[in-house]
Amino acid sequence: MPGDRVGLCATCAAQIDHSHLTTCPRCAATVGLYSDTSEGCSSCRDERPHYDSTLRLGRYEGLLRTLILRAKHYSGEPVAELLGTSFARRHRNELVRLGVDRAVAVPSHWWRRMRRGYNQAQSIADSVARELGLPVSRRCLRRIRATAPQADLSRTDRQSNVRGAFAVRGNVAGESVLLIDDVMTTGSTIDECAKALKRAGAKRVIVGVLARPQ
Repeated sequence: MPGDRVGLCATCAAQIDHSHLTTCPRCAATVGLYSDTSEGCSSCRDERPHYDSTLRLGRYEGLLRTLILRAKHYSGEPVAELLGTSFARRHRNELVRLGVDRAVAVPSHWWRRMRRGYNQAQSIADSVARELGLPVSRRCLRRIRATAPQADLSRTDRQSNVRGAFAVRGNVAGESVLLIDDVMTTGSTIDECAKALKRAGAKRVIVGVLARPQ
């Protein structure tokens, strides 16, 4: 494949290119072209997240959704890597402008890694860091207790489920951290990770996800 295709043909690359959609700079939800997002959008305006901004590859639909679901299994690790590379190329200039110091993946609990075979968020983070020439920290952010799957929980229950589930075991003081995950739904897990990073002294947490439902 040509170098600019990252393992996707022209037809598939066009299907996961959602750059024409306007997004909220805080939570990356899709918004109208002329929406006022200076204080966030309708999805996050009443929230006070611990992360500072969010970048995404696209909406969780169509081919992008299919690829993300495939990447959740060990045999789909190459798919996670090519999507991470696509994300990095899409947002390279913005991430350079923000002065990101390192990439960190949302961690999974050890038993979930064993059952799935790998942590897809880590593979995405590895490919993003490789494409951008960033260090990637594999042991900096740790999940210190197992949590129930978030998919079937309400927003309030999701927040309770992950509260206190993460800890930082590294030095991030004064750094701008790029926090990577595959999908951001309510943002509860990501916000709890960002809270742990901020408590450890991170100056800024920029979230990078492959997709959002909105």
